[in-house]
Amino acid sequence: MFRPLQGFKLGRRAVLIGIALVVGVGPAQADDFSTSSPGALTSSHATIDGADHCNDCHVNGTKELTNDKCLGCHDHKDLAGRISAGKGYHASSGVKGKKCETCHHEHDKRKDIMGWSSVIGGQDKFDHD
Repeated sequence: MFRPLQGFKLGRRAVLIGIALVVGVGPAQADDFSTSSPGALTSSHATIDGADHCNDCHVNGTKELTNDKCLGCHDHKDLAGRISAGKGYHASSGVKGKKCETCHHEHDKRKDIMGWSSVIGGQDKFDHD
């Protein structure tokens, strides 16, 4: 025997479950980001190694990074001034306009935060003038 009300209840239940799943996806993604670190931070950033500090470097709970956050932190303010003035390695044509993480790999297992592996000749042959 066909019972339209039971069909309605099942449909309503399915809709409610669907809404709960859709609404639940947003927070789950944010939680996934904060719990899916690709590895420990370098020792120079150890004080901010934790889920409550991800947005110190990342943009709004995403994997995206921005040079402004790098250059706005600790001793890098002088570097931003040098880049703006067109001085030094970071203002050179080989580096200018690139994202900081192109060379500075914070979660890199090699811990090459200074980016020497991406500079031809490495630290020993780099022209520090």
